[in-house]
Amino acid sequence: MGSDAAVYLFDYHRYQDEIIPALHRLLLDGTLPSWIEAVLERLPWGGASVEEHFSPHLRQYAADLVHYCHYLTGDFAFPGSRHPVNWNDRVDWRDRRCASTTCPERHHCPFHALQRAEGAEEFNWLFELAVSAFCLGESQFVGRSVNPYWYEELLKRFHVPDDHPLYPLLHHLGSRGFVVGYQFSNSDGIHGWLTPPETQQLAQHLAGLPLPHYEPTFAAMEQFRTTRPGPYACEGVPFKELSLSFVRTVATIAATCKQGLLWGNDISPLR
Repeated sequence: MGSDAAVYLFDYHRYQDEIIPALHRLLLDGTLPSWIEAVLERLPWGGASVEEHFSPHLRQYAADLVHYCHYLTGDFAFPGSRHPVNWNDRVDWRDRRCASTTCPERHHCPFHALQRAEGAEEFNWLFELAVSAFCLGESQFVGRSVNPYWYEELLKRFHVPDDHPLYPLLHHLGSRGFVVGYQFSNSDGIHGWLTPPETQQLAQHLAGLPLPHYEPTFAAMEQFRTTRPGPYACEGVPFKELSLSFVRTVATIAATCKQGLLWGNDISPLR
């Protein structure tokens, strides 16, 4: 099947100020976000039945992640220091869920191994809808069924040392969504994101690599498209290098706007 990977301008400040608190409140006491109706109304099959489906299911958990969760950070990011699995394969929920034996919320948290996967799946679906509707700007296609770890071989070829900051930055872009973000089939979903300062760092570090250079605009990247619709190509340059130059360019645009960067595969079109 496969999925289209893209990098997006990411309004991290809105995500932090509006989306994160609302979703924590939903997990804590089942209160639906004030903006949920506007999101559900934009779904092609209508909103009322969807609301009835997921709201009572999530309400049963009453999980206080803010005070007790150490598996995720406060913005729902997975903080693991190493790439946990091969993103190009289907990632089973058993590889992603929390297995803590001491967390006081383990009997209520939808992300814990003691709970059925349906709660996490529904929350991730809502998470993607919310981020897509309110936090994502323009995007650029970067490959088919790929993720940021795809570039590691290229960095090695460019003699980027193992302790270079590019590796953890790409790791965050590829794995912060490991628990909340990545969906439950194929390689779909939000793979990860960077904050505005991290995005600026990524743009600066990628600017030093021998990648194709052109005006840092979405229009300039579109000029590499060979047909409409169709693949992208640059004469004499492998697509992986062109793709990483797209990441650099979107990061550069985002940094100029003081926004973050998000990597997603077949993200919901609610934006």
